[in-house]
Amino acid sequence: MKKTLLNSLLVAALLAVSASVQAQVPEGKVYIKNVQAGLWWGCANEWGAHASLIPHADYVTIMQENGAYTIETQVSNGGESYYFAGDYMDGAKTPFNIEQSGNYFTIANTNGEYFGTDNNTLANGTQILGKNVSGDNALWEIFTEDEMKASL
Repeated sequence: MKKTLLNSLLVAALLAVSASVQAQVPEGKVYIKNVQAGLWWGCANEWGAHASLIPHADYVTIMQENGAYTIETQVSNGGESYYFAGDYMDGAKTPFNIEQSGNYFTIANTNGEYFGTDNNTLANGTQILGKNVSGDNALWEIFTEDEMKASL
């Protein structure tokens, strides 16, 4: 009896810890900064809609649906095409995995390819968002709107 109760308590504690880690991915309006490059997730280059790392903070909206996340942008290609879709910021709603990694986050597509910097800065001071990067290049800080306002 004691062993069953102990096991039940252990399972409940593990579920609570798991739920608290998942809850740490900020949702709503956020600002995303690449740790390695020191640049912000945003739109630039090719028609101004290419997913890029840029020198100034632009907000996106992170929403969780069915265990995955979507990233809504401020760029529209008409209709419902205003989501980050892997290469451009004006695509259809696309699911992504966002996970905490220590004090930072990783963002990956459903194929397990991580997004980040490839350390290739263009003449305009931006970078095309790297795909299938690893290590520190794939680490992000995610700031809520309140955190951004407090830092000003």
